[in-house]
Amino acid sequence: MKVALREIFEAREALERLLAAPLEFRLAYRMHRLARRLMDELREIEAVRIRLVEQYADEQTDAERQAGAPLQVRARIADFRRDFEALLREEVEIDAEPIPFECLETLTVSVVDLVRLTPFVGEVAGV
Repeated sequence: MKVALREIFEAREALERLLAAPLEFRLAYRMHRLARRLMDELREIEAVRIRLVEQYADEQTDAERQAGAPLQVRARIADFRRDFEALLREEVEIDAEPIPFECLETLTVSVVDLVRLTPFVGEVAGV
């Protein structure tokens, strides 16, 4: 299944909610397999995001460093956004099958979660 990193990044919260819901065994197994692969990609996205923050972060004072203050990107935010957006446009091949729509028919999800999860759901028969 080929998806953009943006689709994975934007689906992370909806995926977490779905994984926390009680699911029929077959769906739980399929979701676990898909989630494992998506989480690998999410870890990589986060690692790159952190490197970009470090690259574009504002200079910290000695006091901020000693206090362990988090890095902030303000002065070069446009550069950070440009590079992060370029990352999110990348497409990756996920070694997993989309979840069949029929497996999800009994679940209750918000419209927002449905939109975010759509790239990982198979086609709806007859629609």
